[in-house]
Amino acid sequence: MTKSTMLACVAGIPLLFACAEPNSYAPPAGQTVTIDENVAEAFAAYQKTVGYTHPGAFAVSESGRSSFYYYCEDTICNQGIVFSRTALERCESHGERCYVFATGHDASYPFRVLN
Repeated sequence: MTKSTMLACVAGIPLLFACAEPNSYAPPAGQTVTIDENVAEAFAAYQKTVGYTHPGAFAVSESGRSSFYYYCEDTICNQGIVFSRTALERCESHGERCYVFATGHDASYPFRVLN
């Protein structure tokens, strides 16, 4: 049995997240994105948590001021795209469009941190 964990300890993710429409917003490939210090700290915690062996996704708001991540504590999980969609849904619950900033350990975009 696998266990999934999200930042903020939200439990019991309904399967309807797996059916949610994918987010249509994403910065252009290769564009440097800006994130604030809190998001950078959350991303560092996410990287430390997932390492290179746990599946997960990290979503960031368009403004770079909020984020959310979702990952599996086991090394083998059968949830596939649910990680990205769940991270997006939770990130967007703060009222902004979000995009998948990272899947697995590494960021999908070059980034700079606002001081």
